[in-house]
Amino acid sequence: MRAPCWLHRLPVQLAGCILFACFMTHKLRVANEGYSHRTINVDSRLWLPGRVFPRWTADEPPCIIDPPPDGGAAQTWHPLDEETQRQPTTAGILMIKIDKAASSTLSGVAARLAHALALWNTSKAAMALPKSQRVCRCRISHAWSLQMESLSRDRIRDKSFLFTMVRDPRTRAISEFVHFKVGLGGVNATDENIIQHLKGVKNFQLGLMVDKEERQSTKSLRTKGDITVVVQRVLAAFDFVGVLERLDETLVLLQLILGLDTNDVLYTSSKRQGNYVFVKSR
Repeated sequence: MRAPCWLHRLPVQLAGCILFACFMTHKLRVANEGYSHRTINVDSRLWLPGRVFPRWTADEPPCIIDPPPDGGAAQTWHPLDEETQRQPTTAGILMIKIDKAASSTLSGVAARLAHALALWNTSKAAMALPKSQRVCRCRISHAWSLQMESLSRDRIRDKSFLFTMVRDPRTRAISEFVHFKVGLGGVNATDENIIQHLKGVKNFQLGLMVDKEERQSTKSLRTKGDITVVVQRVLAAFDFVGVLERLDETLVLLQLILGLDTNDVLYTSSKRQGNYVFVKSR
């Protein structure tokens, strides 16, 4: 792992209440101490245990360098190509991509992590690969996780790092409406259309973070007890969950947890309002 900078001496304690942004609409007070026995009051409506995401303590980073396929495609193959990204896996750097929660930006960060951690693999097989193919196994597309039956049960914990980014559900849903319905679908951005869209959004982010058999059931979660059980299970399954509204702080924590250098988590926004337009195909 990377030699720690001065920031690495800070306690890496991120309360799991950040995950509540998946379905809560009120601001949270984050407890930065204690562990699973601490509780956090969210608008006096729901009590949930805190969660500390600890530093990576395994002997080796979660980096598996796959050899290229046999045959003529070996020279042009890249570990992050589209076909590879569609393949399910139980090890490596695993990102759950959530629409309109900086998922494209975070994908870029994940790809940087895959390159940075690969530098520590000095095995003969890894060193024999071209630099472009010396990349940790990484999944950053929408497709791979949807094919997994159970991320929490099947993945190899000491050889994988599972993480994601969540966003305030109100702004995420509105951004989704503007992007897909208005930009791509040509729907008018009226109050009535926005309200109609919001009525159909139910625990969307949480549904992408649970196992396959639970995805449909999350849409019907209504009681505090049911939500608590699911959130506790998700918190236990993930190695890290970030919050878009605190993106810079989230990436610093990710750096500390994995023992990276600051330049490994630098990013540029993949999309900025005003920087792109939709063009209808002819």
